[in-house]
Amino acid sequence: MDLDDNVQVLIDRIEQTPFAFEHLKIFLKRDSKSNRFENTEYLMVTPTNLGKVRLDDVNVEDNFIILTIHDCSTQLNGNVRIDINDTRPQTFFIKWQDIREIVLNETFSGIMSDDLLEFDFENAENQA
Repeated sequence: MDLDDNVQVLIDRIEQTPFAFEHLKIFLKRDSKSNRFENTEYLMVTPTNLGKVRLDDVNVEDNFIILTIHDCSTQLNGNVRIDINDTRPQTFFIKWQDIREIVLNETFSGIMSDDLLEFDFENAENQA
């Protein structure tokens, strides 16, 4: 069986019973129109680490989704294995373009809300 067929079989299973695979929604993005994942940069977040990666390939092998990633910082390649049956995912991918847009919008919005950062040192004793 071709690896593309394995991916398509998983996609077909997800389409038939979408609620049974809610736990596989590990790719977080604002644009719900695009379903393209390969060659896209993400912030990969795990319980112990985070970093910018590029997703190069997606395969399915037995009960695992194999994600081939490229670490943008170290320039190393590796695999992340996602157990299809694990209902408590430990790894999430946030689309890098969305992060950039959020930061740029925040930076260039012109709205300065420094009120939360000000501390009244003179009356600090009365605030305790």
